[in-house]
Amino acid sequence: MFLFCTQLFAQKPLMFDSPKHEFDNAMELYQKEKYGSAQQYFKWVYENTTDKQQDLKTDSYFYMALCAANLFNEDAIFLLHNFIDQYPVSAQVPQAYFALGKFYFNQKNYKKTIESFDLVEEKNINKEIRAEYSYKKGYSFFELNKFSEARSLLKTASEMEGLYQNRATYYLAFIAYQEKQYHAALEDFLKVQNDPEFKDVVPFYIVQIYLLQKNYNEVIVKGLPLFEKANEKGKVDISRCLALAYYEQNEYEKAIPYFLLYLSKTKDKIDRADYYAAGMANFKIGNYKNAIEYLSKTTLVQDNIAQNAYYTIGDCYIKIEEWNLASQALYEAYKMDFLPNVKEDALFNYAKIQFEKSSSSFNQAIKALEQYLNEYPNSLHSDEVEDYLSKIYLSTKNYQGAISSIEKIQHKGPALLKSYQRCTYLRGLELANNKEYAAAVKNFEKSLTYPMDRNIETSALYWKAEA
Repeated sequence: MFLFCTQLFAQKPLMFDSPKHEFDNAMELYQKEKYGSAQQYFKWVYENTTDKQQDLKTDSYFYMALCAANLFNEDAIFLLHNFIDQYPVSAQVPQAYFALGKFYFNQKNYKKTIESFDLVEEKNINKEIRAEYSYKKGYSFFELNKFSEARSLLKTASEMEGLYQNRATYYLAFIAYQEKQYHAALEDFLKVQNDPEFKDVVPFYIVQIYLLQKNYNEVIVKGLPLFEKANEKGKVDISRCLALAYYEQNEYEKAIPYFLLYLSKTKDKIDRADYYAAGMANFKIGNYKNAIEYLSKTTLVQDNIAQNAYYTIGDCYIKIEEWNLASQALYEAYKMDFLPNVKEDALFNYAKIQFEKSSSSFNQAIKALEQYLNEYPNSLHSDEVEDYLSKIYLSTKNYQGAISSIEKIQHKGPALLKSYQRCTYLRGLELANNKEYAAAVKNFEKSLTYPMDRNIETSALYWKAEA
């Protein structure tokens, strides 16, 4: 039935007064935590006690099993289960289940830990074991990601002074952090920040929480000394917090080296928002090529981050005079609808580049400028765009193309109307020279509709009469 080595028989006492006397000796050894020697005595007592001494026999077997558990012997599980099976009505059965739970806990078998502790009735959980019971059962739920079950047990353990108080508090804080209850998490992390068991990890969580709470001053105050004494991985982790804190406080020069360290060294998946912040920080201090590199990593998903990133990339290319790439980026920003103001400005700058810098024909510039006026007729840039169009129309000899273009624009300002008057007049002259008098008259009439220039108006009246 029992798995004991033969050495136990050679080591049993040479003289015995009585099983009860030897049981008392065994208990003395047990209380002194000399579990190996105590187990030998308990075994001898068990084997030499008659059935008439049932309580002594039961107790000796129980403590023999407890010694095995305290020694972390593999037969402890068998002995404890066997005790429960043989003596199911013993008052020590709850203690046996508790010992089983602790043994499973040490083996990191958290499911079995919970199952064993569940068999210990509430009335048998006295003050001496409640903290250990609550912590180990709560921690087992924690390891199984059952945070709601873990929380109440860990809360109980955290309120009881002793070995398990700070441990329970730490895991309560961790659960709150995972569930984004940052205020509660911060309160508990601060309680254990100086505990030797947690002092190397808790400060990182505290700085992370300050960042999430947008308490950027505290991130910097707590983060800088933490960065200085951290190992390589710790420096990488804390550099992200410092970079973002400096960025949010518009201290871009200070943010850049921390961004560089984090983005080049981290092994974690990098959040798009971090690339975006790094890109914008570089943009703000004129590192346009670096800004383009980081911001380009944020454009794979279409959202407000991507739209603003494309717009800023376009601005970077303008700054370094890469006009074609600037046009492409700005047009991508225009195509998105997440940020209306960015969309409008992107189209304006795109159209402006087509007018001022594009190597293609004026048709592309006209199309872009027309598109802007039709979509944003009341924009603050309307007059400027009309002026660009007017300059194109005045410089072109494709009068019919200019007329068609102007007629597509729904809201025309004075500059466009003046161009329309001129282009229709000159088109009328072309048609008259080609002896297409009816078509010429129609164009002269269009020109007379908007008498912006008196000289052109007078000439249009004359040539209309002649045609």
